[in-house]
Amino acid sequence: MNGARGTRWRISPRGVRVGVVVASFVAVLGQVAFAGARVESRDDLADVSWGFPARWISQDQASLDPPFPWVVGVSSPWEHPTSIDWTSLALDVAAAALVLAVLVWLVVRGAGALRRRLLAT
Repeated sequence: MNGARGTRWRISPRGVRVGVVVASFVAVLGQVAFAGARVESRDDLADVSWGFPARWISQDQASLDPPFPWVVGVSSPWEHPTSIDWTSLALDVAAAALVLAVLVWLVVRGAGALRRRLLAT
C-alpha cells in the first residue's frame, strides 16, 4: 500500500492471532527473567519457582548461601538443576494471550467506532 488517502490497510486475522501468541510467549518469558522469588530459609532455596499465574519453572539453588530473607532470580541451569512444567507454561501463555487478545479487540473496536464517527461528519 502506498499510504495514499482512501487506501485501506488489511491486517490478516491469522497474523494478529500469531502475533498475540508470540507476544504472550515473550511476555511470559520476560516476566520470569525479571521477577524475583523471595526465600526465607535454606529449605526454600531447594525448590524456588517462578511463573504467573501458574508456576512453571523451578530450580534447586540450595548451593547458594545468601543472607535470609533474600530475593533470587532464575540462575544458570548449568549450575542449578532446573525443571520446566510445560503444561503450566502453556497455561501461562494462554492466559496472557487471552488478556492481550481482549486488549487488541478493544483497540480495534475503538478505532472502528472512531473512524465511523469521523466519516459521518
